[in-house]
Amino acid sequence: MKKLLSILGSVTFMATSISTVVACGDKTEPEDGNSAAGGEEGKKGFVLDTKSIEGNPGDRKIILIKNYSELSNDELPNSYKCSEDGYLDVTFDYSNKQILVDLKKPTTNNIKLTISSSANYTADIDVKVNNVKIDISKVVKINTFIAGNKLSDGTIDPSIAIGDEGFKITEAGIVDSMNNINKLSLDIKGLDIKLQYSGDNGIGARYEISGKENSDYTGKVIVNLNKGVDPNLFFANKNIGNIFVYEGAFNKIDDVLKHEKNKKSIISMAIENLGATNKDFEYLRGNLLQGKDMFNPNAKVIIDNAVATKTGVTLNKFPTMNPIFVDKGKIELTYNLVKEDRITLYEALPSDKLIEAPKDLLENESIENSKKLKDVVYDKLTDEFKNKISQSYFESFTKVRYKIRKSKEDATKVTKIDVLPGSNDLYGHDGGSFNSYIVTDSTVGIGTQGGNLGEYEEDGKLDIKYTTGMGFFEYSGGLKGDFHQGHDIFKEKQ
Repeated sequence: MKKLLSILGSVTFMATSISTVVACGDKTEPEDGNSAAGGEEGKKGFVLDTKSIEGNPGDRKIILIKNYSELSNDELPNSYKCSEDGYLDVTFDYSNKQILVDLKKPTTNNIKLTISSSANYTADIDVKVNNVKIDISKVVKINTFIAGNKLSDGTIDPSIAIGDEGFKITEAGIVDSMNNINKLSLDIKGLDIKLQYSGDNGIGARYEISGKENSDYTGKVIVNLNKGVDPNLFFANKNIGNIFVYEGAFNKIDDVLKHEKNKKSIISMAIENLGATNKDFEYLRGNLLQGKDMFNPNAKVIIDNAVATKTGVTLNKFPTMNPIFVDKGKIELTYNLVKEDRITLYEALPSDKLIEAPKDLLENESIENSKKLKDVVYDKLTDEFKNKISQSYFESFTKVRYKIRKSKEDATKVTKIDVLPGSNDLYGHDGGSFNSYIVTDSTVGIGTQGGNLGEYEEDGKLDIKYTTGMGFFEYSGGLKGDFHQGHDIFKEKQ
């Protein structure tokens, strides 16, 4: 019973950062921005904050989408082309309303980077990559950070908590985390990574990173992992964007923020966005279930001590998860509270809420099959949905989940498609956050004392389009922080 109460006092409210990477710092900001030209009649062009960027190999340059909040999904920049291939990687980071340009290798020629939207608007960026070698010891300014098991598809495996037996650190995880916290784009292919100390199941691990012979990098740096991390540096993105609040609760937001339980719903949504805008937070999923005592796991401590207002939330107590973080006091986050009006996957499905798919795509888990299955789903969705959500955007904000419990009553393992949090256009929540704080399961509520935003709706509950796919609590899954979320829509094609 004690173990159950410990789990009920926690919540896995993490969200993988959403970004679309397409292979191919400092920024300037003209007064009028860089307005995209051309486009379809009746559509709006995006505005970027720069017309040119210059840097060294390994730099990560940030281009802000200045009018992001005014754009529909098909008006957002989502593709690009270069005058020369192999010198840049471009990431459309919608969670942070920006475009990341990673400078990969030097060139004597200026590169023309053309950014485009589905509405056929384009904007040109002049890019110069200086012909210099990079001294790693000078560009890696933050050498203490969190890293773990980064998989081959670029996702994070958080199944084993940092410090628990079996925790794994991959070279890809080290380089990616080092790049993220330092706003770099060092190429793992040009780096030698040597283990100096494995630490205590990853806590306090230490590696030497140096440039390979004949690479674009010189020098070396020692990086310290998963011990003594400054949380204010770790959470580099503290403006966490829009928090979408259901209409009933939004219309009574003052009452919600005063309510002892329902204010936790807003805080939980903010933590979801914090994970979406700071993707390495996903490594801590398992550690949030732990704590100094079993009745107050780290996740509960964060939410119980936070204070939410209409413009942001203060995390007054962020546990050190001893000794991963150092105590740096409170963390201030800002957000915008807006009325929930995003389209849902539920309302875009066929009338029977089912989609046929080939058996091999449903049973054989792989990156390729997952993408094919998403394509099968998107093809069957309504035209209204497709007019709002492009196929590439849909793929970015969804995840195919294999071998997931079908329902609370039926333990059969099925394949589901889950909509991830963090989108301004497509509705989604983490199953743990939803069932532990947003519309709290009665059993889970024993531990979390979470709220129920559905009670502000006219009939006292949320519309089915908002609750379907949000998962459920049952004991065996709850012990692992798994709420079995995802839309159970697939039937085998005969």
